[in-house]
This record gives sequence, structure tokens and C-alpha cells, in this order.
Amino acid sequence: MRRRLAALPIAVLVALFGATACEGVQEDIRNRAQDEVDKGKEQVKQRAQEERKKVEDRANEERTKLEQRVDEEQKKVEDQVKK
Repeated sequence: MRRRLAALPIAVLVALFGATACEGVQEDIRNRAQDEVDKGKEQVKQRAQEERKKVEDRANEERTKLEQRVDEEQKKVEDQVKK
């Protein structure tokens, strides 16, 4: 009987330390998961900015081409009017 009673406090301490250790592990896992989520969000944000810049650059190129074409056509019309 004494051995059982002596083992009881030890079992309680082991259970408490185990629960504390599990909480620490859970917190660590939670932190790592949040870090991965944050890293993923940052990558998505960066990729979206890169793609947006590509689209803006292409739009600017096309606008420049169109402006040059309009200027050329306008010059042709002015030259024809002068004749």
C-alpha cells in the first residue's frame, strides 16, 4: 500500500511535466505554422507585385507604340494638307 501511495505523487508530477511539455511543443508548432503562413503570404504578395509590374510595363510599351503611330499618322495628314 505504501508503495502505491509513494508512486502516486511521482505519477502526478510526471503527468504535470508531460502536460507542460506538450503545451510547449504545441506552442512551438503553432509558431512555426504561423511563420510558414506569413512567409507564404509574403511570397504571394511579392509575386502579385511582380506580375502587376509586368502588366504595367507591357501597357506602357503598347501605349508608347500607339502614341508613335498616332504621331506618324498625324504627320502624314499634315503633310497631305500642306500639299
